[in-house]
Amino acid sequence: MSFKKIIALSLNPALDITVNTDHFVLGEENYVINEQYDPTGKAVNAARVFRRFDLPVEIVMLIGEYNSQRILTRLEREGIPVEAVMVPGFTRENITVCSGGIAPTRIIRPGFVVDEIHISKIKQALMAAMSEKSLIIVSGKLPEGISPQRFASLCKFIEEKNMPLVLDCSSVSLEQIEIIRPWLIKPNEDEFRKFTGMGCDSNEEIVKGIKILHDAGVRHVILSLGARGLIHSDSKSIIRAEVPNIELISPVGAGDSCLAGFITGVYNGNDRASTVRLAAALGTAACLSEGTAPPKSMTVVSMSESIRLTEEKL
Repeated sequence: MSFKKIIALSLNPALDITVNTDHFVLGEENYVINEQYDPTGKAVNAARVFRRFDLPVEIVMLIGEYNSQRILTRLEREGIPVEAVMVPGFTRENITVCSGGIAPTRIIRPGFVVDEIHISKIKQALMAAMSEKSLIIVSGKLPEGISPQRFASLCKFIEEKNMPLVLDCSSVSLEQIEIIRPWLIKPNEDEFRKFTGMGCDSNEEIVKGIKILHDAGVRHVILSLGARGLIHSDSKSIIRAEVPNIELISPVGAGDSCLAGFITGVYNGNDRASTVRLAAALGTAACLSEGTAPPKSMTVVSMSESIRLTEEKL
């Protein structure tokens, strides 16, 4: 399968704010030494990886108009074009307070509420962004106002445009997956269990669950197994990628990097084994740094050499 452009649909982006203090004391004034702002959300994270690898990507997003500029300015600085649909309210914010010697404190601010007019506008933005050979990634949490049924309807709208759809979202059911028929789906272990009723403790269960997803119309399945690596299935065989033991710093964004790695391999015309290896290497490399910035190329190359692949018929 070939495509010339990637569209990352972000329905619920976020702004990660990390502030550092010398010594955080509850109930007292605490002065910030430095702070960092990162645009995030699963689709945004993947888009930033694509940009790192010089792939043609555009983000179509809903965004809260009251604090939109920090996200849009950062993405513009990184050279990622954005088609933004403004929604009254705030984009959700994840505030992390870091202080030496104590565990970080997280403060989560809620985001905007979506109504029908914003869904119509996002469809218009998608139509404007689509080219003849576009691949659409839909991933991340759903904002308030978009029910799983509305979300499935939006995905079906994309599928009817004959654009390959990549789905990385826990808010759908197996019945909705059968309607959407995504080209690729990337569940983690909990999502895999929700979609198929199968666990990931035995190879037999995994194979049964993967077959259920293929029977639902999914062409490619990437099952993320955390420290155990990942499994890719194309309905004919499965490739298992075993990853090396690492000193985990943060798993945030690892799944998004993994997905971006697989799509990057497909875009570049790599063979299947090389594509799976890149996905596993990117996902693992993302665990070696804090935040959601894409892993460095040299780290990915080094990690690739330690990935072990095995293949078996499905």
